[in-house]
Amino acid sequence: MFLTVSSLLILPFALLLAAIAIAPLSAPDWWSRHYGKISFLFGAMTYIGNNPNFMIKAIAGQEKIRVPGFLGFIFKFALPFLVPALLLISWLFFKKQGG
Repeated sequence: MFLTVSSLLILPFALLLAAIAIAPLSAPDWWSRHYGKISFLFGAMTYIGNNPNFMIKAIAGQEKIRVPGFLGFIFKFALPFLVPALLLISWLFFKKQGG
């Protein structure tokens, strides 16, 4: 097994997914009481850590492929695609809640 920078960057993300999968099964009462706090913490860790973006950037860098930095990613992909999707899903959710 060869450990490179890109393979080590995926480790925190894999541990995060494992915790989400195992915690509800191993401690269901605790999970049901603290689900909101834990999901907020996991979301913050994923957002702040930005591991998937760094992992992709490291892999692309090894292959000599040019990728945008964090702000380039925000302006080229997040704002044009993710924000409209979020607005559409929010509109559909609140439309259903109101009616």
